[in-house]
Amino acid sequence: MSLELLFPPGFCKCGCGKKTSIVKTTVKCRGYFAGEPRPFIKGHNYAHSQEAKETNYWAQVRFDISGCWIWTGAKDDKGYGKSYDCRKSGQGKPRKAHQVSYNLLIGEVPAGLELDHLCRIRACVNPYHLEPVTHGVNMERGANTRLTNGQIIEILMTLDVTAKELAAQYGVSHHTIQAIRFWGLEYRAGTRESKRIA
Repeated sequence: MSLELLFPPGFCKCGCGKKTSIVKTTVKCRGYFAGEPRPFIKGHNYAHSQEAKETNYWAQVRFDISGCWIWTGAKDDKGYGKSYDCRKSGQGKPRKAHQVSYNLLIGEVPAGLELDHLCRIRACVNPYHLEPVTHGVNMERGANTRLTNGQIIEILMTLDVTAKELAAQYGVSHHTIQAIRFWGLEYRAGTRESKRIA
């Protein structure tokens, strides 16, 4: 779809919806022609557009064969990805990258709930690995998913049982079992993405 269809002449092409002024003097190198509307209002450009912000966001995601979408951009001290919300311009305040992904692909998180990583990988931004839950449930699940090295070895040696059955047995999600089967002994909840050899 062309920009003319998305943003008719006279409206800023960054997507803000504001009307642009008429160019008084032709400046060919910028694509400004006297008597025509400017493509952007002052201070706006393509980098302000929703499409550009989303493109920049997804460029920082590595789609892993384990099913996790690993955030490769900045992370906070707990291992969660940090991103500027690509749906709100001018905010300047970083948000957790998995929250942005969930908002883009699923919708807003219901009030009073927070996102729980079912895969237990904090840098994962796959919205289908996230579930809105209360803070208490999130803390309980996190505390109950600390598997010992012995348990991880048992899971790796049990090949004739489905991930869902093992998940019920160990009290974790089937995403956690799948991640353990993929990562092997390198699996550690919340830290294994840094141990993988790229």
